[in-house]
Amino acid sequence: AAAQAWLSRLAALIRTGDGYRLPYGNPDIAALVHNGRSDLLAEAVQTGAQVEATDSLPLVVLPGDGAADQQIVEAAAGFEPAAILLSDTTLPDATESPVLRGPNRSTLVRYTAAASGGGPGPAPRNTPAKVQQRMLSDTWIAAKSASAGSPPGRVRLITEPSQTAGSDNALKADWFAAATLSQLLAGKPVSWSGEYRYTDSARSAELPVTQLVATQQLESQFETYADLLVEPAAARNEAATAVLRSVSLSWRDAPKAAQRYTSAVADHLSDLLSRQVSITAPAKVSTTGRSGTFPITVRNLLPVGNDPNDNAIRVRVVFVSAASQRLTIAPL
Repeated sequence: AAAQAWLSRLAALIRTGDGYRLPYGNPDIAALVHNGRSDLLAEAVQTGAQVEATDSLPLVVLPGDGAADQQIVEAAAGFEPAAILLSDTTLPDATESPVLRGPNRSTLVRYTAAASGGGPGPAPRNTPAKVQQRMLSDTWIAAKSASAGSPPGRVRLITEPSQTAGSDNALKADWFAAATLSQLLAGKPVSWSGEYRYTDSARSAELPVTQLVATQQLESQFETYADLLVEPAAARNEAATAVLRSVSLSWRDAPKAAQRYTSAVADHLSDLLSRQVSITAPAKVSTTGRSGTFPITVRNLLPVGNDPNDNAIRVRVVFVSAASQRLTIAPL
């Protein structure tokens, strides 16, 4: 009931609001690109486009912490997103305009990383009042320092409720006017041909190689499972979602939780492949002539659905003879 209520609110928001979608599972784009797994990024974009609730929304790309280098931006631009969101630490020498046209014709939206950091102490610094005062200060500086003809502004990336408390519309200042991302993108972007700043700390924050190796092992198990089924579509869909979740940005700060997740999925697949499906044959067989027969049992304990073909399997049994010159058994 709680999930249905949430989906109903989401549907209403999409109908009336100004929305965008991320690649499915919000993958760690930097880790995938830097480790030669751009194929998973492509799969995340494709899978996200198939989610009915959000398939009508345009795509935006948000690398972890808004950090990117040329390689990441080029990979993201290949999917023709409405925008690539990057922090001002990644674009330190950009103009005061928040919307830029990058070297590869991609649309970059430059957000201020510390815009919602709140004001000075004492703690807590991110109370609604301090967040609003910080926003007013930032926008005033942007408005006063913008060059002629350059659309000024500050883009905020909201990640927690306290950053929205106290409606922006209640803020009154001569230089202040709130705008949505769609309104920003409707304007003409400012050309930019600078260099992206990708720090050592940004690279060290990426998902570790061990997590990507675990993901590759899940892919192999899922491929075996799908190959086993007469109708593999459901297994391939399950694989797409589970594998993409295993490379989510969410695991950056939770390596133990990531390991628990991949282990749980791997254990589930191992149970399917080794316990739910089994092949047994006699340990010893005696023959009385040049040919003979013996029983082999293939057991499928996978749950039966409404369709008789649900979880039906097709197996190929291959025999390996220790004396292949004298004894051979054809595959079944």
